Amino acid sequence: MRHFFKYVLIIICAAGQQSVAQNRGINWTADGTGYYSIQESGILRHDPKSDAQTVVASKELLTPAGANAPLVVQSFDYSPNNSSMLLFANTARVWRYKTRGDYWLLTPASKQLKKLGNGLPSQSLMFAKFSPDGKYVAYVSQNNLYLEDVNTGLIRKLTSDGSRKLINGTFDWVYEEEFGCRDGFRFSPDGRQIAFWQVDATR
Repeated sequence: MRHFFKYVLIIICAAGQQSVAQNRGINWTADGTGYYSIQESGILRHDPKSDAQTVVASKELLTPAGANAPLVVQSFDYSPNNSSMLLFANTARVWRYKTRGDYWLLTPASKQLKKLGNGLPSQSLMFAKFSPDGKYVAYVSQNNLYLEDVNTGLIRKLTSDGSRKLINGTFDWVYEEEFGCRDGFRFSPDGRQIAFWQVDATR
């Protein structure tokens, strides 16, 4: 049983970390005909066939209201319908990797840029991801799991027992060091449920 548990854990972590490894500055387009990169001038779309470059998010769009400089974006994801972009910035290292920081929602068509996690500590959000229908973003903050409505900004706290010793939706250093596990939650295909890993670090 222990060996079975170990193999299942490795498969889960490997599947989850594939997206992390592919999401460090370069993202392929959904149809595979191009890719995105993060540059000083903004976020660009590249066409490998023609060498053409298109700015999809200029540094002006990436500059929050009242700020003098654009966000330093570490990585990003598009919403399922490609209308919005989930930006990961102001990152901080957790163990080996920069997995904690701030998440922003950018809607290029309306030029709207808003920070997620209102009321939560700065630089505390981890592993934010869109629901399959794009209506919500889920993330971890301080070892608890949250769900935010992207239209209203309403935040639901899905767990409340998170602490330094009880970890929801992510892992402690042992799992990261031994198995490469970091991101510990997923939406169901219909978006109605979230499965998450809970680690009791007191044992």
